[in-house]
Amino acid sequence: GAANPQITLNGTNGGLKIRDASTPVSGNLLQVQNNAASATFFGLSTTSLTLQDSSGNNAFIFDSSTSRLRVYANTTNPTLYADIYYDDAAGEAVFTASSGATRVGSGSGNITMTLSNAADVLTATKALTLGGAYSAKDFSFTRNLVGGTNAVSGSVVSIEALSSGSNITNNILLLNENNTGSTGNLILATKGGVGQDKFKVDSNGSVAVAANQSVSSISGALSLTSTSGALTLTAGGANTVIVKPGTNSAASFEIQNSGGASLFTADSSGSRLYVGEPIGDTTGVLLVLDTKTDATDPTGTNGAMYYNSNTSKFRCYEGNAWVNCLSAKSTAFTIVDGLGVSVAATNLAASTLNCVSDPSLRTIVNLSGVTKMRFMGKFGGTVTAATTMRLQYHTGGNPAIATGDAGWTTMDTSLGSHTANTWFYEGEANIPAGAQINDVIIRACVFGGNWVADPTITGARVNAYN
Repeated sequence: GAANPQITLNGTNGGLKIRDASTPVSGNLLQVQNNAASATFFGLSTTSLTLQDSSGNNAFIFDSSTSRLRVYANTTNPTLYADIYYDDAAGEAVFTASSGATRVGSGSGNITMTLSNAADVLTATKALTLGGAYSAKDFSFTRNLVGGTNAVSGSVVSIEALSSGSNITNNILLLNENNTGSTGNLILATKGGVGQDKFKVDSNGSVAVAANQSVSSISGALSLTSTSGALTLTAGGANTVIVKPGTNSAASFEIQNSGGASLFTADSSGSRLYVGEPIGDTTGVLLVLDTKTDATDPTGTNGAMYYNSNTSKFRCYEGNAWVNCLSAKSTAFTIVDGLGVSVAATNLAASTLNCVSDPSLRTIVNLSGVTKMRFMGKFGGTVTAATTMRLQYHTGGNPAIATGDAGWTTMDTSLGSHTANTWFYEGEANIPAGAQINDVIIRACVFGGNWVADPTITGARVNAYN
């Protein structure tokens, strides 16, 4: 080095001190070498401390100008090293390898990483610019035990939240694919390697499990809930959506309204299907069949049923044919039996209604549920071409209603000319809606005359039906 180098030993300085000259040296301050000067076992310069092996390979270098410590590999790879330093710009302590992997731990003993400040984060990041396709694993945790006959259990990775407090709302695990265009999976669980997928959640949030497997509760009830929008169960291809209980019961499957009232219940133990509450209630849930709006029937199968609004009929398919589900209701009644002679309508004027008070010319019947009618009649006495029979109804409920016309409404009038003592038959007519009740009074009247003839009603019979 420069002039006046010195080693000073005294009580003030103590020990051994190597002091640079007034004109600083630019090389080594101290070197301990082998006898061939090919290896510096210990070297001290103005900027670094170096240790080498007997072959002259670096083993340890601390560079004070960069505050970086390098610990080199053995003689097999003497240029590879571990680099330890503090990145002041990023505020980070760095431990890295010049090449290859960086390992923490020797294979035994626990490795603990502890953060104590609220702003501290344990972060693992891989960042690079790719030059081609990429499919490697970025972060890998592996358990590789040779268990033999020993039981192997526990968890390969355990994540626990041990916070205390009364307002804990944190996520235990957050998975975020920040690229919204990604089509990969958020979670993929396999058993046995590639192609053995058991569970996955794709980038849209759809959940899939392996074939012939189930989603079940560990204990108690299991709920599938859609917070908004429809909840859809779909079987792939032409396969079946099956709802099956583990054990038959009186309520194996149930559809309820938002208030919990039953709308539909399947009783698998009793082989019954209930619409509404099985035990009954005051609401009365309606079973409404599909409605077809034209007069034709659809293709049928035995046991099928629907409502035809064009014909106002329930239709049932039985015996390989469509028929009306409800048998036609009909009621037949006689006002005058045709055996006796009623009171004559003496000298009835033309176009004049005459319904005498003879009780044999009226009756009280039940016409509820019937909509059509035909009647037959017979005149006695003297009949003219203008003589007709008219049926009327009254809702007063008393067969002894006076002979006046107040409150009586026409139901049907016979057509054409009639022959005395001969039955005539009228075509189909609609029963007025007002007459389609229980306890309605029906009367038969002579209508039309010529001031001379004395016609009588000797027979009047009615068939009402739907």
